[in-house]
Amino acid sequence: MAPTNPASPSLPQRLVRRENLLLAGMLLLLHLASQWGFGSAMSTSLMIAHLGMFLLWQPLWQRESHLSGQQGVLFLASIIVFLGTLNWWTLAGWQILLIGLLGGRPLVSRGDRTVYMLALFMLVCDLLLETVPNLFFVRGLPVLLVAAFHYGLLVIPFLLPFIPLARTVQARAQAVDLFRAVTTALMTALVAVSSLLSMYYSGGNYLTELLRTLLVLAGFLLLISWLLTPRAGPGGLLQLWERSLLNIGTPFEDWLLELASLAQSEPTPAQFLNAGLKALTQLPWCMGVAWREDPQAAPVGHGRAGRHYTDIEVDKRRVRLYLRQAPGATLLLHIKLLISVLEVFHDAKTREQALARQAHIQAVYETGARVTHDIKNLLQSLQTLTMALIEAENDPATRERGRKLLEKQLPVITQRLHLALDKLQSPGKSKSETAPLREWWEGFKARNQHEPVVFHDRIPADANPSIPVELFDSVAQNLLENARNKKQMERDLRVTALLTVNDHGIALEISDDGSAIPADKAQQLLSQPVSSSDGLGIGLYQAAQLAEGMGYALRLRRNVPGDVCFALETADKPAAQRAGPALQQVN
Repeated sequence: MAPTNPASPSLPQRLVRRENLLLAGMLLLLHLASQWGFGSAMSTSLMIAHLGMFLLWQPLWQRESHLSGQQGVLFLASIIVFLGTLNWWTLAGWQILLIGLLGGRPLVSRGDRTVYMLALFMLVCDLLLETVPNLFFVRGLPVLLVAAFHYGLLVIPFLLPFIPLARTVQARAQAVDLFRAVTTALMTALVAVSSLLSMYYSGGNYLTELLRTLLVLAGFLLLISWLLTPRAGPGGLLQLWERSLLNIGTPFEDWLLELASLAQSEPTPAQFLNAGLKALTQLPWCMGVAWREDPQAAPVGHGRAGRHYTDIEVDKRRVRLYLRQAPGATLLLHIKLLISVLEVFHDAKTREQALARQAHIQAVYETGARVTHDIKNLLQSLQTLTMALIEAENDPATRERGRKLLEKQLPVITQRLHLALDKLQSPGKSKSETAPLREWWEGFKARNQHEPVVFHDRIPADANPSIPVELFDSVAQNLLENARNKKQMERDLRVTALLTVNDHGIALEISDDGSAIPADKAQQLLSQPVSSSDGLGIGLYQAAQLAEGMGYALRLRRNVPGDVCFALETADKPAAQRAGPALQQVN
């Protein structure tokens, strides 16, 4: 004999995974037991098989769990009592119980709804057309109609196995909605009782009164649904039911509005949580709330203590809610819902504070990076002045020119140092000074006259607009410093600075005839910091951000071997003029 594979599922396990097959077998056996000489030995045998199928299908307990000895004895005794007292009353109660379990199942997909609606239809028909008439000795039912239902309902169990279920059939504990289950069972019982009362009161036919009761009840539910939710359509009744579950003790919308208001008014997550827990004491079922920030601290609370309470976990705090009466399952569910919403708002407040802190750190970082480059540029200017003074020391003809250059540049350097200090003291609040374009251009050429840079300008005689000095200084010095670093590796590098003023605005171009910037670096150069060893990266990124905030744009206009050009230009220039020749990237 071949050894048994322990991994292969057994027959009960395979049945459990086919919930629709179990449901079909359970309904078929129950239907045959009520039709095949109910109360006979054959009917009892069918009921025993039906109960076995029910135990495999039942959604109340984990199907892998094991009953203790005491539970097993009690369960077995219950089955024996049920079978020993089996009659129409017992069968009616069992059918109503099954209707409640089927009506309380969560329906995920269209297949789920189809399977469980067909199963409910079959159970309700068995109850109303077979069990209730036999229980109350109802006579005069049309034989053909009753036979059509008895035999026609047999189609449903054979149809259910072919309708797939989307639900994972390894059912969880408590996989039944208690409120829907109770409502479905009570509504079915109400239809049966109302039909009998109407029949005895009017002396009419049972089927006629049953149909009338169904129509009246359906019309009443639709009317209530339409009056309260006129725009909801056919799903209005379900919306009303779900809303009623949310609004136990307080309108759920009011709680959301209260938390939203507290989130706006309370500055920190801790203060928001304190205010939110305090708001719970305003609800009619809550007397007070108490918690400890840590196990050693004194308790903090609002309201007053009472005899009835429940403990919940809120942001790693053990919070005790004091209630006016002993809480039921519905109220506990409602409390968990309100607390869950409070925690969502608290988490959002915590993330908001973290983002604000991160934004502040980012502002300090960016300001420090920009000031670092400003100081590097100032240091370069000082080095240039120092070199000019050393060269003029032994030459009386140039000594006077060096002194004038020093007198002219020292105030500029002092002013730029003050601007750098202001940025460090107040990140994001530094002032931007303006100056005439011609004055800035002459000063820029004078400061860099000892640099190997060729200066050109195309400025109309009557044009002298004002420019932001900090922006033009920062961009020009960064670009010259990058060119200087590049010249250390490419000795014959020639650098050109061109200032243009026309109808489209101002454009400052600094170009060189060296090698092109690698394509991957060129794509990221002005949009984010780029790690490099030649000075490109954070300085140009900061300069581009500063230009954007002042109405200018810093772009890499050309990038081919022998012609690398950066341009600072007015941002509102036409796209064709702004782009110039198509930017060529190195492959």
